Amino acid sequence: VCARGSPDGFDEASMRAELPAFAAAYHDQRAHFRQENAGGNGAFHALAIWTVVRALRPSAIVESGVHRGQMSRLLRLASARWTPTLVRIDPSTTRRWEDSVTPTRTVDLTARNYTDFAEVRWASLGIDVASAFVVMDD
Repeated sequence: VCARGSPDGFDEASMRAELPAFAAAYHDQRAHFRQENAGGNGAFHALAIWTVVRALRPSAIVESGVHRGQMSRLLRLASARWTPTLVRIDPSTTRRWEDSVTPTRTVDLTARNYTDFAEVRWASLGIDVASAFVVMDD
């Protein structure tokens, strides 16, 4: 978004239009995890990320800093209409949400498979990282 400016569909009106779908997903998310996301994204940041993802419709989403996977799950719900590849990067061994709906569209570079963002061979994953939506939540 920063390199391209604000995408079409990312303004107050679009955020208001996305609010019902986001609210339902966020409520479901809170029920699924049943715990606070200390240090993670709150509702306002999550709504902004949700709206931008849905406006851009990227073919790949890269999330660095997964922890328990709360944002991963929300990103997958936001992009359910077109299921982009979701790449998750995190060195921790914390038990995290697993994508059981589209596991073949999720690449986990976590725990034993951890690879630093700068070391990832994006082309081998079939991802043009320059056009991916990247969330740095470290």
